[in-house]
Amino acid sequence: MRKVFVSVMLLGKLNPTDYVSEDFELSTQHFDFPLSYIINNEVQEGDEVEIITAVEHGSGSVQQASDNYAKFHEEVNTLLSQRQAKVHFEEIAINKEFEAETFTKFFKEITLLVRDNDLIYTDVTFGMKVYTLSMFIALAYAVKAAVGAEMRCVLYSQKYTGTDAALDKNTSKLCDVTSLFYLNAIAGNAKSGQKQDLDKLFDIIISE
Repeated sequence: MRKVFVSVMLLGKLNPTDYVSEDFELSTQHFDFPLSYIINNEVQEGDEVEIITAVEHGSGSVQQASDNYAKFHEEVNTLLSQRQAKVHFEEIAINKEFEAETFTKFFKEITLLVRDNDLIYTDVTFGMKVYTLSMFIALAYAVKAAVGAEMRCVLYSQKYTGTDAALDKNTSKLCDVTSLFYLNAIAGNAKSGQKQDLDKLFDIIISE
């Protein structure tokens, strides 16, 4: 059983950010990347860990994504160095030069990296929307098709201005949006004629 952490790397400049959350218990240790907080919470001593990251490559400002990935790689290595975890990093190279099969190929790359019994955690905060959407769809398929695979967390970090202090320093709120993954699973299994019954189900499971 592996713990698998999947994300698309930040494209822009990495700015100092304070993170807050109502959904997660956050370490007092500061991390630059939202997913590092989830890795810190979930990885135990001796775990087998797979870090899958899509990183845009190119010249000029695009180089920033590679620089950010190097910092993330170092942050995770430092974080897990004392836990004797078996950690493997898998980088998926992406770019802005789109063609007809760009995103289906990306879908395939993600799915081939998921194994039976994987516990999956994904961060949908960063990256071009179409890559993030492709990643989400790929993981939805992989969790359904693999034996014993499970989506444990879908993380999203949003700009936060909930306190006066947040106005003075870049602050983001870490949100647990895993419920969207499982609502998507219900939607994917829906059949024609079931809408009325499913609408009633959603009234029960989704509170106002």
